[in-house]
Amino acid sequence: MYNDSPIKDPEKDCLNRMDFVYQLYQMITNYNYSDSLTIGLESKWGDGKTSIINLLLNLLNENIIVIKFNPWNLSDDLDLYDKFFNELLFALESNNHENKLNQLKISLKKYQH
Repeated sequence: MYNDSPIKDPEKDCLNRMDFVYQLYQMITNYNYSDSLTIGLESKWGDGKTSIINLLLNLLNENIIVIKFNPWNLSDDLDLYDKFFNELLFALESNNHENKLNQLKISLKKYQH
């Protein structure tokens, strides 16, 4: 019987997605511009987008703070901002990134009204 659930473990990668995942990982970790980086995965349902994201997150979580944020069920802009910054602070505090948290506080002050 075939299991169609997304994978998280590279050892279960029967479709050789890790080559593509490593390319994405290199692109993200080698990006050194001041502009933001946006990556989109577009494919049909069931093609393995979630598996690719899961495998990529496994690699990224080793060196980069990753915040998973899903804005789809939020009611308004204020709720969106509140939830986003709560997730950001939680990730920084829970992973013991005091230095990055202090840098973020300094950076965010310029956006304060």
